[in-house]
Amino acid sequence: MRHRISCQAWCVTVGMALVSVLLWAGGQGVAHAGVNTWTSNGPWGGPVWTLAVDASTTPNTLYAGTSGGVFKSTNGG
Repeated sequence: MRHRISCQAWCVTVGMALVSVLLWAGGQGVAHAGVNTWTSNGPWGGPVWTLAVDASTTPNTLYAGTSGGVFKSTNGG
């Protein structure tokens, strides 16, 4: 009897994890740019608090610090 309860708990846990992954994957989509309008596609971390450029070595590389992390752009923006 104890083995059956353990198996049921495991099956419920795996099922919930699978549903979570499927819901997360289904929510991902392609961002389309607007026609003749500015369309922001990030960074998803919120407002940019810090911006850094090292023009002496890589003039097109920017680093942006947000609440969600540090983002790097290699094409100037």
